[in-house]
Amino acid sequence: MADVSELSEANLDAVLRKIAPRSRCNSIELMPGSFSNITHVVNLTSDRGTASRIVVRRYNPENGNMSAKAHREFAVLHLLFTQGLPVPHPLLADYHGQWLGTPGIVTNFVEGQQVMNPANPEQWARQLAQMLARIHALDCDPAKIPSLMNANTEAIWFLRDKEILKSMSEHPDGQSIWDELTARHLYLRPVRPALIHLDYWVHNILWQDDQISAVLDWEEAAYGDPAVDVAYAHMGFYGMCRSDLADIFLAEYEQAVGKPVANLGFWELAAAVRNMPDPAQWLDEEVALGGVARDATTVCECFRTFIREARQRLTS
Repeated sequence: MADVSELSEANLDAVLRKIAPRSRCNSIELMPGSFSNITHVVNLTSDRGTASRIVVRRYNPENGNMSAKAHREFAVLHLLFTQGLPVPHPLLADYHGQWLGTPGIVTNFVEGQQVMNPANPEQWARQLAQMLARIHALDCDPAKIPSLMNANTEAIWFLRDKEILKSMSEHPDGQSIWDELTARHLYLRPVRPALIHLDYWVHNILWQDDQISAVLDWEEAAYGDPAVDVAYAHMGFYGMCRSDLADIFLAEYEQAVGKPVANLGFWELAAAVRNMPDPAQWLDEEVALGGVARDATTVCECFRTFIREARQRLTS
């Protein structure tokens, strides 16, 4: 198995022969922060002197079925790109490591940067909601996307073993959330399923000129209840201790889709499990809006407010 932390000359030559045979590599940059995949940005120059960049994503062999991820992400990016959504243009899929040495995909490079401290937080929250509504409104045939996951079962992964997770049991709300979700997960309201990102939040979104330039990281794409995505994104604002922006985001999303979000309280409680037992570790200090670092106690209080309001939604 190839070492995915390095992109060898042989691997790169094989890729360029497929997608850019008259280009040469100037430099390769390993992108920081990868866990489920290793991402390299390759700077190229064509034989006519034109500069360009491509992105090589290879999946971590320690984190799931690599071939399935390559199939899934490439197909979803193709769907989104052809329907006009801001995503990288998929250029090459290597499902079995024939060219990359391990399963992965190649896309173009999209200009942009993560925005954690927006100049206009309210408009920022509205755009996040509008983009998510656009994604959920797509005409998506799940039968045409290989390995597309079931969003509903993935979002309640912690119920599979029939025993509460240690991380949940160590949080003061963990046992009660386990009991509520265990009792209710078979009785959700039926909804029209949609394409689901499963990790829709600011670290997977690029901006340029105050507009979203790309929604990234579709390797865990799924199909199911749209509230799964809404709940996770909604929770992110509470992690930043900005419940006012959470309200703006939810109102804007509901206006865009033309109806209230069904099952939201249930999926919010499910989303909360990801950050147990210590939600403060989930939020890096530099993510805090306005450049104001939130202390651990404040973040934990905001997180419990999110849980309390999710429960109110669930029982109303």
